[in-house]
Amino acid sequence: MNGIFHPLLWFLVFTYNANSQVLKIQDGKIKTANAILFDSGGEEQNYSNNEQLSLTICPEDNGKYIELTFLEFDTEKEIDSLTVIVDSLSQELYQFSGQMHPEIITSKNKNGCLQLYFNSDGNENFSGFKIKIEEDS
Repeated sequence: MNGIFHPLLWFLVFTYNANSQVLKIQDGKIKTANAILFDSGGEEQNYSNNEQLSLTICPEDNGKYIELTFLEFDTEKEIDSLTVIVDSLSQELYQFSGQMHPEIITSKNKNGCLQLYFNSDGNENFSGFKIKIEEDS
């Protein structure tokens, strides 16, 4: 009986944790309703030098919008930066660098997507960022 219980318990724990994706910024486009986004170093390491990454994040469901909540943010001040474009038509954007605690950002694009651009130089790197991604209506 114990041999059956333990694998079942692990399956339930894994299934519960699978609902929230854990991602690292990279070039490309993703659809998600619930995720945590880290810089390229992930939770344990600093981001890398000489990065130029572009990521578009879209909601899984039509009619929804992506919302970003910044949990941690620390980059080389005025050098390494994260730019978030919330409306590609008007080019409304936010740019973050250094130690900041940015406000919650919600897409204004009709498709609900946000575009993120991360740039780092070749000198110093820091702990980076941890961002909660959610769908909002």
